[in-house]
Amino acid sequence: MYASYENYNKEQDEKEKEQPSIPRISFDITDVENFYKAKEMYEVIVVDAWAPWCTPCKKAGERLEELGHRYLDFVKMNRLLFLKDNIDNEESPHKKDVNVVPTFFVYVRGKLHQVYTGVEFPEFEEFLNHYFTAHPTLFKN
Repeated sequence: MYASYENYNKEQDEKEKEQPSIPRISFDITDVENFYKAKEMYEVIVVDAWAPWCTPCKKAGERLEELGHRYLDFVKMNRLLFLKDNIDNEESPHKKDVNVVPTFFVYVRGKLHQVYTGVEFPEFEEFLNHYFTAHPTLFKN
């Protein structure tokens, strides 16, 4: 006998309850003007360019949230900002620059510093860890 759809959903719900949810610290880009203002205000901005139809984007977004919590002190000091940009939105500032989703854009002091594409998140995580360790002067008061 095949498993019923209802039982499958119950099993999925139980699995989701077992996994602790991570509070979200990233913000959605909903207004292009505010994005440009943020680039002037924050020393480092990490933008996750994603699409709702992209399955790997969901996992990468969760991993980015986890990584963001490691740098929570910098986020609280308003020196580091994590943004999410849905490239299916017509007003997306990164829509024309994305060929692969997810794509991560790293801005330093308002200028594009690094673009990382693809789903090999450990490589991106390693890049961010190295970047923040190698550039401690960015975060001096």
